[in-house]
Amino acid sequence: MKKRIVFVISTVCALSLVWCGIRATHHANTEHPYTGAPKIVLDGQNYLAKELVIVNELPEGYSYAGELTDQEKEFADINGKKYYLPDGAESIEDFYVYQECGTPVSEHLVDSAKRQWAYVKWSLEQS
Repeated sequence: MKKRIVFVISTVCALSLVWCGIRATHHANTEHPYTGAPKIVLDGQNYLAKELVIVNELPEGYSYAGELTDQEKEFADINGKKYYLPDGAESIEDFYVYQECGTPVSEHLVDSAKRQWAYVKWSLEQS
């Protein structure tokens, strides 16, 4: 009986390691898995959702610009593709993505268990 328990525990551990390995190599286009902050790469620029701006309605002054490609959002790991740029902007400092996300519970805290679809602000990474 003791050998059977050890066998079951060993099997579960091995399967867990395999699953973690599969998840770690999620980004197949890279030699090493990406472990940094979620980012969207648009026109060669990195954008981060660092300000925790999550709103139910698109702010005025932003218009639909298209859909993000899988490559552009490869390191963001988000559900959602539609993005919105500032009207008449010469350069893109920020934009919104309509995506699945957590629900804000305070200015600096999000409840990730309470999922919703909302507009999330992504801002240009500062060098």
